[in-house]
Amino acid sequence: MTAVGAIRPVLAGTLRLGAALLAWGFLALAWLPVGRGLPAGLDVHFLLAPPRLLGAGGGIGSVLLATGILLVLSAVLLVAGALPVGIGLWLARRENWRWPDALADMLLAVPSIVFGLVMLTAARAVDLGPSLMLGAATLSIMVLPLFARGIGEALSNLDPLWHRGAAALGLPLGLTIRRILLPRVLPAIREAFLLALGRAAGETAALLLVVGTGFATDWSPLSPQRVLSVHITELALHVPGGRPQAFRAAAVLAVLVLLMEWPLFAGRRSDS
Repeated sequence: MTAVGAIRPVLAGTLRLGAALLAWGFLALAWLPVGRGLPAGLDVHFLLAPPRLLGAGGGIGSVLLATGILLVLSAVLLVAGALPVGIGLWLARRENWRWPDALADMLLAVPSIVFGLVMLTAARAVDLGPSLMLGAATLSIMVLPLFARGIGEALSNLDPLWHRGAAALGLPLGLTIRRILLPRVLPAIREAFLLALGRAAGETAALLLVVGTGFATDWSPLSPQRVLSVHITELALHVPGGRPQAFRAAAVLAVLVLLMEWPLFAGRRSDS
C-alpha cells in the first residue's frame, strides 16, 4: 500500500468527523433561541394577540400573519420567475454556455442588503414605499438564483434518453419539457423550492428596508408591515425590556423554518 493509500482513510475519517462536529455546532446555535424562548412560554395568546408596548408586551399575532402573507407572495413570485430561468440554465448548459451559471453564482454572492437598497430605490422612483409586495419581490429575486440553479441541476441530472426519445418522436421542446421532463424532476424541484423559501424566511437586512418596521394598520399588500425577523431585530436592539419577547419570537421563527424544511428530511429518510 502506498503512502497516499494509507493516508486516504484517515483523511476521509477526519473530514467526516469535522463535518459531524460542524453540523452539531450549527444545531446547537439554532437551538439557542428555541431553548431560551420555549421556557418563557409560547402559548396561544402569544401567537394570536397583537403586540403592545412597541412589542415588549402582548403577542405576535399581526406580525405572524404579515410573515405568512409575505411568504405566500414570495412563493408565488419565486415559482413564476425561477421556473423559466432554471429551464434557461439547463438549455444553456446543453449548448455549453457557462456564463449563465457564473451569473447565477455571482447573484448568490451579493449581500441581501444590496438587494434591499436596489429594490427600495426602484420603488421610490415610481412613488412607492416599503410594503409586503415590495418585500416579496425582493425576497423572490434574492433567492431566485438558488431555486433556478436547483431546477437546472435537476434537469441536467435527468437521464438524457428521455429527451432523446422525445426528440426522436418529433415532440416540440416546450411540450417535452412540460409533459415529460419536469414531472420527473418534481421531487428535486420541491427540495430546491423549500431550501430557497427557508432562506427567505429568515432574511432580515433587506426586509428592514423594503417591508418596514411599523405594525400593521391595514392588510393591503402595498402597505408596510412588520414581519417576524424584523420584529426580532427591533425587540433585541431598540425596545427596552424587549429581549424576552425577542427570544420567544425567535423560537417561533426557528420552529417555523424547521417545519418548512421538514419535508426534505422526511423525504430523504423515506428514500433511504
